[in-house]
Amino acid sequence: QFEGSGEVISCTTIRVPPDKFKTQAPYRIAVVRLDEGPCIEGHVVQSGRDVKIGDKVRTVFRKIYVDGDEGPIYYHYKFELI
Repeated sequence: QFEGSGEVISCTTIRVPPDKFKTQAPYRIAVVRLDEGPCIEGHVVQSGRDVKIGDKVRTVFRKIYVDGDEGPIYYHYKFELI
C-alpha cells in the first residue's frame, strides 16, 4: 500500500485521445515517482496550472469516463498538484 504522493518525472498533453476520452481532450498525463519509490502514470486533474517535471502531486479518486448514456461510470486514481 502506498501513500499516494510523489513527483512528476515526465508529462505530456493528449490532444487526440481514444474514443472514450474524446470529451476530455486535451488532457495531461504524467509519470509520477511515488515517495515510496515505484513509478505510476495517470491523468492529471485540471487545476489551471501547467504540469511540469518536478511538480509535487498526490493521488485522488475521480471519475475517468462514462460508458455511453446508460452504461457504467468508471473511477480510477488521478493526480492533483500540491
